[in-house]
Amino acid sequence: MRKTTAQAFSLIELSIVIVIIGLMVVGITTSGKLIENANLKHDINKYEKLTAAIVVFNTTYNYEYPGDFSKAADYWGNNCNDAGSTDNCSGDGDGIVENGQERIRAWTHVSKAGLIQEDIYTGDSVGHGQYIFPRGKTASNLRFEIYSSAKIIRKNSAGFDVDQTLQNILFLGGEDNVVSPSWITRYSALTPRQAHLIDLKMDDGTPAGNLLGQIGHEYKDAGLSEKCVNSLTAYDLDETKPTCILALRLNSFIHD
Repeated sequence: MRKTTAQAFSLIELSIVIVIIGLMVVGITTSGKLIENANLKHDINKYEKLTAAIVVFNTTYNYEYPGDFSKAADYWGNNCNDAGSTDNCSGDGDGIVENGQERIRAWTHVSKAGLIQEDIYTGDSVGHGQYIFPRGKTASNLRFEIYSSAKIIRKNSAGFDVDQTLQNILFLGGEDNVVSPSWITRYSALTPRQAHLIDLKMDDGTPAGNLLGQIGHEYKDAGLSEKCVNSLTAYDLDETKPTCILALRLNSFIHD
């Protein structure tokens, strides 16, 4: 009977295999970073374009905000995707995009004015029908939204605590069609690193900048320890979970 001899890999062959595996790992890691950077660039450009669209809307339509525009029905009738409703396309014109119908129809006003072209996002925690929410790419659940009365609560284990209510912000965060013990965990969609990079490009890179107000918070209400910021001047870059929300203060660009 003919004997077969099993041959082991030589050191050179093993070294080649290890090098190939290392190159594959580096390639996958590099590819992931390139995709993330491309998505961040996309969302920064979109943030700027949407801000410009809101400013143009404001100056075109009697210095009123989309969603709050009191003459919307005169221009576009009463079809604002209100779950089949045929009324209340107009806002109350008080200069504040309130949470509720004004918040939900804000992008519809901008779209009907021909300033954006966006896919319809279906679903809302309030149970309304189809509404326009421009989407981001950095996170799968990321969207842009216009509204007011956003409560800023920046907290961490050191006791840092700032409460503030903002009016007329361009919000960048997660969708609100999920059930969560806290709106903080419901809306947070960006990691502190992602939020910081967007902030660096658009403002001063701090959570409390003049234009970009960071409203991602520690998951305090949910009893968790993760946080987005360490102080008014620093994001918590060691945190890897999506704990951040961003808000652009539209009043910085628009003079009522």
